[in-house]
Amino acid sequence: MCKSHSDFAASLNLLIRFIINTSSGKPHIVAVPFPALGHAIPLLDFAKLLASHGLTVSCVTTAANLPHLEYQLAQAISSGLDIHLLVLPTPAMEGLAVGIESFEQVPTEQCGLIFELAVKLEHPFNRWLEDQQGMEAPVCVMRDMLLGWNMEVIQKHNIPRVVFNTYGAFGLSVMRSTWLSALHNAIEEGGESIFLGRLQSLNESCGMLINTFEQLEPEYLRHLRNRTGKKVWSVGPALPPNSPGRAPRGKMANIDEEELLQWLESQNPCSVVYISFGSQTFLSEEQNRGLVIWGWVPQLLILLHLSVGAFMSHCGWNSMIESVSLGVPLITWPMSVDEHFNSKLAIRLGIGIQVCEHRNGIPEKRQVEEGVRLVVSKGEGKEMKRDAEKLKDMAGKAVAE
Repeated sequence: MCKSHSDFAASLNLLIRFIINTSSGKPHIVAVPFPALGHAIPLLDFAKLLASHGLTVSCVTTAANLPHLEYQLAQAISSGLDIHLLVLPTPAMEGLAVGIESFEQVPTEQCGLIFELAVKLEHPFNRWLEDQQGMEAPVCVMRDMLLGWNMEVIQKHNIPRVVFNTYGAFGLSVMRSTWLSALHNAIEEGGESIFLGRLQSLNESCGMLINTFEQLEPEYLRHLRNRTGKKVWSVGPALPPNSPGRAPRGKMANIDEEELLQWLESQNPCSVVYISFGSQTFLSEEQNRGLVIWGWVPQLLILLHLSVGAFMSHCGWNSMIESVSLGVPLITWPMSVDEHFNSKLAIRLGIGIQVCEHRNGIPEKRQVEEGVRLVVSKGEGKEMKRDAEKLKDMAGKAVAE
């Protein structure tokens, strides 16, 4: 058995045993995603995996975000998996209109209001949790790393909690170090530092789950284990297990999938460059040249196709891990947060080349042309494709069991 294969199986087995050992009946887990599709998608994929192992999973959401979670969980629920949706009442937020409850619904300058909304959701969650004490009480709470809740009710009832990270191990290592070094200059809000809240919530957890696999980031996983002293489970890549290109993820696609496949089939192998900068990046008119499809696209379906030779990406971790898992080399344009670190990791792994950076950057035409030619060429591009295929095999073996 390959090392990455056994590492993932052992990680998942240890996690489930850890959860089951705290329960006298059928284990009930509560999954709490951050209100942003990029954070919810991998957490829900992992929640489905846990449910497939016989656990009961409740996924927390709000009314405006409910349709997206229902869409992503529909197949799992219809197949008989014990997954439920828990809709919390949305707190009133000055500056946010009724029904605006996620990152995708606000411009960049208002994203801070979504963080405030997420903080306020702790109160209705605590009220629900108090009502569950008894036979239906959860034995573990699995929450997004951006939810820096105090979780006093969880502490009161000794309910274990684990943090689900939507960043890779390298990006998380750098960001954690940044948070630690910035504590003395952190902005105070409500008497508590934003940075400190996230670090405390991590430090008070039983451990963390990271959507990565051992052979992709071994040194950074070791770093986190050594520096935090916590259990760190590598549980990725968190992707739909069966027919990943056809599985519902996020929102309904804004393009007919059969029409898309027909167009891809008409192209030569490895001749298409797929370009996407995620769900939270908005390009300017000057940047937005070429054939543009607005809205949600079935990204896994596209990356799976043999006509796709490269993926120009902002290197958000979801896109990064999907590209790695499907063996597609990257042309990177990192814009914010962990994307710069992920781009460096892609280059270090030999599967990417960077052509631009920053949200307002505009790449030179010559630089983009050279980057595309390099990645899809039969010379150095062939080496990139070979390295990408090796990582694809490792990723596949990591979650085979």
